[in-house]
Amino acid sequence: ATPETYPTVKGVRGALFYGVCENIRKLSIRVKELGIKNDVALKFLMSPLNCLEIYASAVQAKNLGVQHFHLRPVGYLNITKVHGQQVIYTRSMIHLINEQIDRIMDLEDENYHVYAIRHKFTGTFEPRKNFKRCWTSPMLPVFFADGYVHMCPDRRGDKELIMCKHLDILEFWNSEVHKKMVRSVDIKTCPRCAFAYHNEAVEQIFVSDNMCRYFL
Repeated sequence: ATPETYPTVKGVRGALFYGVCENIRKLSIRVKELGIKNDVALKFLMSPLNCLEIYASAVQAKNLGVQHFHLRPVGYLNITKVHGQQVIYTRSMIHLINEQIDRIMDLEDENYHVYAIRHKFTGTFEPRKNFKRCWTSPMLPVFFADGYVHMCPDRRGDKELIMCKHLDILEFWNSEVHKKMVRSVDIKTCPRCAFAYHNEAVEQIFVSDNMCRYFL
């Protein structure tokens, strides 16, 4: 929300902040002028470096004319430090974060919508993992523009989870190599899980049978 925080998070000159804001404003105006269906959204990737500016950023986004404000915590378990600072939320930070999120909901109207993604994380903003292993990766292959298929959207780019080339997917899928790769995933190394609830459901319903699916 400020030119002082911007370089800390982005690693660029603070003066660029004003140009970015002006370009967002111009883009929002142009979309309205053209009468097209495209929406402009501002995405706020929250970390301890910027979490005290959530409300200010949401107000700023609305003033710039964007239609959507998306907030989610950074998946930081695979990041030990950010620009020399340890990535840890203090108790006071967590209180202020939740307070700000409650306030930004009041900014919503028919032209401005707020989305604060917290259900994938615990109360201290650590990735939610109430399951023992990954069950859903076979639902979510990611086809990269470089011609390779990656197994997981949250760990796209991880060389260990590159499955095959696009044209080889039918041969690779459900092969022993594919099954071994799925079983090898250590969820402790995952920065977050976009499909945590799916994994919980599979484990509780089909694996543990806690909903008596088989009535045994």
